[in-house]
Amino acid sequence: MAIDSDIPPRSFLSLFLRLGGWVLLVTFLPVAIMSWVAINQDAIAKRFEANGVPVTARIIEHYFTVSRDSDGDETTTYWLDLEFELESGETYLRQKSVPRWVYDETEKGGTYDISYLRDEPHRVQLYDGEYARSSRIAQTFGLVTGGIWLVFFWWVGRKTVAGLRARMYGERVEVESLGLVRTSVRVNNRPRYRVRWDVPGGSSGQSLMRKKNGFNGAEDEGAVLTVYRGLRGDWWAGDVGNRAE
Repeated sequence: MAIDSDIPPRSFLSLFLRLGGWVLLVTFLPVAIMSWVAINQDAIAKRFEANGVPVTARIIEHYFTVSRDSDGDETTTYWLDLEFELESGETYLRQKSVPRWVYDETEKGGTYDISYLRDEPHRVQLYDGEYARSSRIAQTFGLVTGGIWLVFFWWVGRKTVAGLRARMYGERVEVESLGLVRTSVRVNNRPRYRVRWDVPGGSSGQSLMRKKNGFNGAEDEGAVLTVYRGLRGDWWAGDVGNRAE
């Protein structure tokens, strides 16, 4: 009797995540955030086109700060403290982070031409098209990462369907384990393995990757395994579960 004969069938979601779908869940948030950033920056750019007020600001302070992350990597942020007059005659002070090139061409006590939003004077634009440029960058990043995300989603979904169809409709055979093969993949600095088998008169096959101690006896050479033969390859019951027969 095969050692994997009592493994229940996996659901679509379970197999999807097992095939790497968890990566899609993790990476979806950055894609969504960049899409939101692009929309938001474009809206602000349009507001500057309609209600931006050009003004010459005085540079009250000119400095930079350095922060370190948990790995010790340093990030330098450049700052200007700007003072300018609103249309009402009121003096307004605004602290703003700036690109390195703006920092390099300015100095304390100097001036710099900016624009601000009439209804939100704290919203400052350093140069014409600043927010439109940020929107284009975010859009490009979002399109590229979104395209990669969709391709990977299609690939994982296709593999998931192939595995489930093999379990539901494929020929069920029992084979002997040929032991483990070590892959080049490492997770948390620990290698991952696959169990191997040969189908008599047919092809060779391998399981999905697992930790070395995650095969529950299937790693022993000669252990009897249940395999489902599908149109897109053979699938181990330890990965897809068993169907009722």
